Amino acid sequence: MPSTLGPRNMSKWQDENEKRNRHALAGLTKALPENFPSNVLSRALSRPFVPPTPRLAIDSYWRAHPIRADRLARSLAARSGTPNGWTWRLGKDRKSGLPATFRTPPAPYRENAYTKGPGFCCVCGQPVYRFGWHVDLWDSGANKNANWHCACVIAWQFWNVPSNPGQPAAASPSTPLWPNRRTTMEDRRG
Repeated sequence: MPSTLGPRNMSKWQDENEKRNRHALAGLTKALPENFPSNVLSRALSRPFVPPTPRLAIDSYWRAHPIRADRLARSLAARSGTPNGWTWRLGKDRKSGLPATFRTPPAPYRENAYTKGPGFCCVCGQPVYRFGWHVDLWDSGANKNANWHCACVIAWQFWNVPSNPGQPAAASPSTPLWPNRRTTMEDRRG
C-alpha cells in the first residue's frame, strides 16, 4: 500500500506548519506586554506550535511544570490562610460547592460561602492578575473577569488526577512521584 505522506505531502505539511507558526508568532509579538516573564516566553518560542497569545503561552508553561504550579498554589494558599469558621466537610450535591469525598483537596475559596468573588482565585484566595498570572507585573490591577490563576488550574488538575488502585487521588509533597521506581543500589541489585 503506498504511503500518503510522500515528499510533496510532507513538504506541504511543513509549509503549513511554518505559516501557522509565523502567524502565531506575529500575534504573540503584537499582544506581548513589555514585562512578560522571560522563562514563559522562551518556552513558548521553543514549542513546535507557537502559542498565538500571551495567555496560551502562560498556560503552556504551567502545563509543562505541574510540580512548580503545585508549589506555587500551595504557597499562595498559605499566604491567604483559612477563612474564619471554615471547616473541611463534605456535601451531598454539586450545588453546595462542597467536595463529595475527602479525596478532593481542601479549597475553602471554592465554597459559595467563602468565595472572594471575581478577581480572586477560587483555589488559593489571592488576587488574579492579567493573563491569569499571580503577580501584577503590568500594574493593571486584579482581573475582575478571572477566578483562577493559571498555576492554580494546573495544580488543581494535578491534585485531582484519577489514581491507580491503592494510590491516593491527591498528590502531596511527601507522595513519591514514581512509587514503583527503585531508589537504592540494594533494590537495583535484587
